[in-house]
Amino acid sequence: MVDPHVVALTAYQRGLEEMMEEERLSLLRHMATRKFGPHTAEELPALLAHLPSPERIARAADAIVDCDSSEEFLARVREGRSGRE
Repeated sequence: MVDPHVVALTAYQRGLEEMMEEERLSLLRHMATRKFGPHTAEELPALLAHLPSPERIARAADAIVDCDSSEEFLARVREGRSGRE
């Protein structure tokens, strides 16, 4: 028999994780907007969909810091690398 408290806790944890990921993505979009402009930031959700969540966010954040142009940044995100590899 499945303990309803465990099921509720698991659903709660998933909800928290999803909320934290949304906050990280929001911060990433903010950083990209500040450095490269809103058009670049608008492209991020579709470009990041192919990588696992923690990895995609960390690599894109590294690329924001490392890249000098929006074109270079978007190319690195498309390739799934940060530029430190």
